[in-house]
Amino acid sequence: MSRRGWPLFLQGQSVPCRLCGSLIPPGEAVLCLPWAPFPKWEPMANFESMSCHPTCWERWQFRERFVELFNRYAGDAVLDAGGGVAYLGADGEVVERQDRIRVR
Repeated sequence: MSRRGWPLFLQGQSVPCRLCGSLIPPGEAVLCLPWAPFPKWEPMANFESMSCHPTCWERWQFRERFVELFNRYAGDAVLDAGGGVAYLGADGEVVERQDRIRVR
């Protein structure tokens, strides 16, 4: 998957929230985070390309750490605390902005 892609899921199917473990049924909001180039030894790598409830993301005790590490390792993208991502061009200017919350 490219960094700009979304985690794959089938339309009309429930997806598990990576943070609380419960299913997110069709029609509910889901936050889909992009892949990030975390080192394999980094525990936050287990949460790359995850789907989760937006409320679980807001309350996640490791959210700030995840955002900080994502921004450190993903040189061409900036993740904000709300889960949105800004993609940067070669000159460092924002070329695309994605709100990563979707209703499926």
